[in-house]
Amino acid sequence: MSGQRAGASGATFVTAVYERSPDDVIGGRGFPLDRYLLSLASIVRLDAPLVVYTQRHLAARLTEFFQSRGIAARVLSRPLSAVPHFWPITELRIRQRVHTKPYRDRCHLLCFAKFAWLADQARDDPFGTARVYWIDAGLSYPALFPARHLPRPFGVCDLFTPALPAALDRYRPFLVCELAPMPGRHLHSVDTRDMERLAGVAEGSIATHIVGGLFGGMREQVLDLYDDYDRVLARMLSADLLGTEENVLTVLFHRDPSRFCARTFTTWHHEDTDFTQPAAHDVPFYRMFQDLESGASTGEG
Repeated sequence: MSGQRAGASGATFVTAVYERSPDDVIGGRGFPLDRYLLSLASIVRLDAPLVVYTQRHLAARLTEFFQSRGIAARVLSRPLSAVPHFWPITELRIRQRVHTKPYRDRCHLLCFAKFAWLADQARDDPFGTARVYWIDAGLSYPALFPARHLPRPFGVCDLFTPALPAALDRYRPFLVCELAPMPGRHLHSVDTRDMERLAGVAEGSIATHIVGGLFGGMREQVLDLYDDYDRVLARMLSADLLGTEENVLTVLFHRDPSRFCARTFTTWHHEDTDFTQPAAHDVPFYRMFQDLESGASTGEG
């Protein structure tokens, strides 16, 4: 991909690949790099410039992977100790003994770093694009996409094409993915009443939640929203509320929905989910990708 073509899409995507053990005190999924490369093989089909945060020992393999596919990629080695609020996040995990819980595999530092790293790339603008989006490195995954879009076992997802970044140019507010309704009154161990107080909205107002797999927008929007994100995160941590980036994004969304374009889905499950099936009225997560490329509306445009 030439430098000129890289900027033609108008969008840079930002992601991260870290090999972390669930038994480590700061958590991690425990997946090897090869698992992420399977998903990245779909993401590079967007044919858009990409920035990847990673560990030093993974940087060379990732660089080789992108070069072999002709993708304009910037691979950045970053220790998690450089993530904003590293000590408050780590100390709160330890105090709450998260490393002993069933959900200990969630690396909260990586979750909270998503928006910080997105804002860094909005400032640096290495590819000269008008927009920047976060996309999870493992997003192309059978639990989220049925076999007709993601052939098993090692196929690439046919919903990841250059049409997706082109479609994102149509959306002016900051794009987020909204799960509605939110199951229960807790989100990642945080009571929604605490989130409602942070948002300054009435009790019971937060009934949907913003997920963290894909979000972003114009560089100026990202930088403006990140200032508020960082303030809400600091308040959460000072109140001993851990949560994830999804709690912070949900607070910001319900505080002022006019700042966002919400693409709404109702279930993670799809027709190949073996333990349940979506109802006839459900909008599976993967269908948002179909709708984005076709121009169909599943939320505010």
